[in-house]
Amino acid sequence: MPRIGGLVGLLIAWALLPGCEKPPPAQPPNETTTAPGGDLDRLRALPYAGDVENESPDAGDGVVRMDRARMQSGYTLYTANKLCLADLIDESGKSIRSWSMPDSLHWYQADLQTNGDLLVVGCDPAASGKQEVSDDKRYLARLAWDGRILWKRVMTAHHDVETTPQGKLLTMTIRHRLAPELHETVELREEFLALLEPDGRQIEEISLYDLMRSNPELFPIQPVKPSRLGARMELDLTHANSIEWMKSPELAGRDSLYSLDNVLVCFRHQDRIAIINWPQRKLVWAWGAGELSGPHDASVLPNGNILLFDNGIARKRSRAVEMDPIKKSIVWQYDPDPPDQFFSLTKGSAQRLANGDTLIANSDSGQAFEVTPDGKRVWEYFCPHRGADGKRGTIVRAIRYDREIIDALRNQAPESKSKASPPAP
Repeated sequence: MPRIGGLVGLLIAWALLPGCEKPPPAQPPNETTTAPGGDLDRLRALPYAGDVENESPDAGDGVVRMDRARMQSGYTLYTANKLCLADLIDESGKSIRSWSMPDSLHWYQADLQTNGDLLVVGCDPAASGKQEVSDDKRYLARLAWDGRILWKRVMTAHHDVETTPQGKLLTMTIRHRLAPELHETVELREEFLALLEPDGRQIEEISLYDLMRSNPELFPIQPVKPSRLGARMELDLTHANSIEWMKSPELAGRDSLYSLDNVLVCFRHQDRIAIINWPQRKLVWAWGAGELSGPHDASVLPNGNILLFDNGIARKRSRAVEMDPIKKSIVWQYDPDPPDQFFSLTKGSAQRLANGDTLIANSDSGQAFEVTPDGKRVWEYFCPHRGADGKRGTIVRAIRYDREIIDALRNQAPESKSKASPPAP
């Protein structure tokens, strides 16, 4: 049963923010929205970790567990955030291709294309030379299979990029503006879905905040306190972190939820995932309030269910979750015991593999592992790359690709180019 005192506290905290005349419709608080000690806003505001701060004494380097008979074969691509590199490894952990931009500050995501190009969402150091994030230093770049930079566009891209079924690029961008209905003096960090040409030129955009405001019954806004990014105070209301354009005609024929015009978005600070119809500029579905806490990396499975990484910020315990969007119910989860083995405050990913296993990135530990449906780990890897301070690099996401796809890229001539679209994991 919801704790009434917690609900009152949530409403009072919102009302005390300057410029907020009344709170938006509130959801019942529970362990996902009320952290121990009331420090959920502080935890949300912590910057994404680039290094592993507290290494497990049992952690090694590279592959530390491998059951070849039970694991899904293939190559794994992972991105090391602060080290600004992406590594493609085989089952034994051997690197067969690596990309990097060492002069950058962060790599937030790297997405491999069918022709071997790598799309990168990154950020360079601030103009002052300080090692801090500055929005005017964010970029989207395309690297060739051999590591050459094909193009680099300075834009406020963040967290994710993918190639749509139509061959366009989809990412998220940022602008700041004052939204007095939220705060009188602190600017809103407004996030947009941005559709781009294959060379990175923007075509159109949609404001995620406007979509939320347009349907308060479906998506009641969860209050978030102002936080600091570098020298700027801002209201990071949504903190969207993953996007996926629907691409299955079979699912689209089953239910309008999977329309090929729809986009799945994950919102860390709203503890929700949502589906947006692009042509109609309309929010059509949302779920997670009261169930998720700071989620990442939502994707649609071939069976129509949605897989995601639930960080469990308030619970201080992460899990991978598969849910049925029609019934709005959880059908599977990986939630190990003891729980202290698996918690990532930031980032994180989950991918369903062809054999039914799930590949998970326990990001803040610099770890990736594969689990069977019954929760047995059959492959486990620790990022061997370390920064100048000797600390292990964190892993943003881990993605497994079929051997045939990567072997074809390895064997092709460097000049070979094909229409850029994401290879099927």
